[in-house]
Amino acid sequence: MRFLVLLLILHLASAAPTQPPSDFTIANLYAEVVPHSSSSRYSFDLSTGSNSIATSCVATPQTESNGELVNVTRTPCDDDPRYTWAWTIITTTAGSSSGSEDREQDATTNATCNIEYWFVGPRFSLYAAHHVPADQIVWTNQQSPTGTVQAYAGPANFTVPVESVY
Repeated sequence: MRFLVLLLILHLASAAPTQPPSDFTIANLYAEVVPHSSSSRYSFDLSTGSNSIATSCVATPQTESNGELVNVTRTPCDDDPRYTWAWTIITTTAGSSSGSEDREQDATTNATCNIEYWFVGPRFSLYAAHHVPADQIVWTNQQSPTGTVQAYAGPANFTVPVESVY
């Protein structure tokens, strides 16, 4: 009997992956300030490597009245809390080189962001980051009295290489 139990344990151990996945797969990425409200919605499906079962990741943080996307602190995914993610806004303001005295009118604000992904498992932990360029954060006109709101306009599906395994 002990021999059978030992064989079963060895078989189960050999079935577990020995190499960590080399990437995160992101599907259905969506981020937008909800028109006519003070909240935003971020959602996507996340999986690692050849794991075909994705976990759903969603956040609905409060926004400012300016219609801009906001930071999402490290948040667990809904279906599997071993997966966590964060959305960090990086805002830069560039002034005009025209020599104008009214810099406020010539200044443009660009928002880029980093989306970070973590997986913490029993054999290894993974980290990856994806940079979203400014041209993928757009203002959408909802023809509303509250004006325009920001939204993510980049690819909905992509792969992010793992940067570190620990």
